[in-house]
Amino acid sequence: MSSKRKNTEGPKVTLEYAKADLDAGIEGPFLAAFPGIAPPKSVPFNVYKPDSEESKNKKKRRIVEADTGKVEFVGQNFGDTARAGYCRYVLAIRDKDTNKITFKDAPIISVNRTIKTLKNAKPQVANREQVRDQQGKKGDMNVNILEFVDLYCQGDLETDMNDTMVFIQAKNILGHTFGTKKIKQQINSVARNAVNVSALDSIAGILHDSIAAKTSALPSKESIKARADEDRPIPPFDLAATKVEDIYKIDSLITPAEYQVIPFKALLEKTNQPLAALPFQNSSYVNGALTAALSISKKDRHRIRLLMYISILMAFRTIPDRKLDDSEIVNKIMGDVPSVIMENLYERFTETPEGVDKKRHTFTPKSKDKLLCWILAIALTLENFNMDAGALTRDLSMKQTRVNELYKSLGCKVNELTATEKAQSGASNEEVKSMKRAILTVPLTFPLPKRGPKAK
Repeated sequence: MSSKRKNTEGPKVTLEYAKADLDAGIEGPFLAAFPGIAPPKSVPFNVYKPDSEESKNKKKRRIVEADTGKVEFVGQNFGDTARAGYCRYVLAIRDKDTNKITFKDAPIISVNRTIKTLKNAKPQVANREQVRDQQGKKGDMNVNILEFVDLYCQGDLETDMNDTMVFIQAKNILGHTFGTKKIKQQINSVARNAVNVSALDSIAGILHDSIAAKTSALPSKESIKARADEDRPIPPFDLAATKVEDIYKIDSLITPAEYQVIPFKALLEKTNQPLAALPFQNSSYVNGALTAALSISKKDRHRIRLLMYISILMAFRTIPDRKLDDSEIVNKIMGDVPSVIMENLYERFTETPEGVDKKRHTFTPKSKDKLLCWILAIALTLENFNMDAGALTRDLSMKQTRVNELYKSLGCKVNELTATEKAQSGASNEEVKSMKRAILTVPLTFPLPKRGPKAK
């Protein structure tokens, strides 16, 4: 059986036309047409009414204007730049609460843009004497067509159809007068691309002086290198140091205030399980060095302090980026690390993104490298600036090549083992091949930046 389709009554919509009342100051919105590039949506437009417009037709004249700082946008609905009024535009505005649609007149205005820096620039146009001089050069096609028409109409131009240049000029005039759109575009393209040699000669000296002034202000190779060295994610260094221990001083790695509150006494008090007092207990380097330091009768407290500080840095590195401002998570990972040390860690190794609350801290690639370089620099101090390059590789969960790059960024030379060191290592020949030493020497030098891709 077939069923008839039921008619359902839709929502009732009220239509209304809001007529603009210019005398009462009530008028609708405007539509803008942008030939080419439109301004950002955030740029506000102002609407102006020309002065002394008394007649009824002139009362509808409006000017719209906007300024982005570098570009001006101006349009008007009258004059030569106004669009032809073949169509009438309206905008429909729907009120969801009353289900009412209001139609408003929306005149369209063509908006033109002007680059402010070029606003007052005047094009250089050749005078008539220059045109006459160019006529005598056979084969020279760089003649302004509009000037030629002006001179021709005034009778100031002597024509000679045997002259190639005059023939081309006459041909261009015919092309502009009777030619197709494509022919006119070709003629205009040739005129636009023509090079005025005399004009270039007149500004050559100015260009030369301008280039010389600009290049004199460029930084030297030495200043560029010095700036690059200062921007490295490494601890403060002394480039003029004559002793290796003066390159990275302890006071620049650990402030005196931090050094005094390093919680190393817990390691001395827990005789059964001293490593349990470490914030980061998965470092084979710290665990091995600390066990050796605690096993002797005369404890080297300075060495124990530095090992404890390395453990603190490693623990801080494990805090998830999104949890840096979560005090509960931070306390769980860091344990009883004094607030003085924690404040310095946040100041040194985290950054606050722009436009975000100042309490928001985050790790950036540069700050992460800085934290790693701090760990390696303290370890170098403990190992008399000559250590196994792979001692911290597993602890940091990184590839050996990446760790070697960090050593080099500190100014270390990463060398293969000497014959004596190979014999003392007790490792097999295969293992010895991958073993390297990171050595810090004076004078301090940094690797040069790489140029281009690696050669294949």
